[in-house]
Amino acid sequence: MIHQRGPVFWFCKSVPVDLVDRLGHSDIRRSLRTSNARVARQRAWTLVLLVEDAFAVLRDEGLSPGARDALSAVLDHVMDDFDRKGSQWSSS
Repeated sequence: MIHQRGPVFWFCKSVPVDLVDRLGHSDIRRSLRTSNARVARQRAWTLVLLVEDAFAVLRDEGLSPGARDALSAVLDHVMDDFDRKGSQWSSS
């Protein structure tokens, strides 16, 4: 779920087989925008919860392949929120 690429940690979550067509790829990858392992774990768990909820919505609502862009926008927004609150995440 978390791996390090250079100094920065990354989040990676496999997309369930039944949702690959809707999302257009077999995994979700996002930079966690930190080199601090503890902060990376906190951010990754937040993303896991968000992604699992998104998977449930995709299954329940039968959303179209355009859902990929919507999920990407939500994940980008969450990461931007992490950056705005960066002092809280990195100093705790």
